Amino acid sequence: LVCIPAVLFGLGETLPPEKREHGGGLALVGSDYLALLMDKPFMAFALANALISCAMFAYITGSPFVFIELHGLAPESY
Repeated sequence: LVCIPAVLFGLGETLPPEKREHGGGLALVGSDYLALLMDKPFMAFALANALISCAMFAYITGSPFVFIELHGLAPESY
């Protein structure tokens, strides 16, 4: 939280105005997302990451039930 005001008010832009690029709007963003969705290697890595994250959060969600209800661990110990 301390860094936010320093970044907003204390740090100036270092890139000269003539070299700055401006956004292309929603059409450009949409075409960029479509290009990512059509990129098979990207989609393979994104799907693998989603499945790994899904497994991790399923463990985080289900582990209290397994340890407390099935293994008899006291809730205070968990």
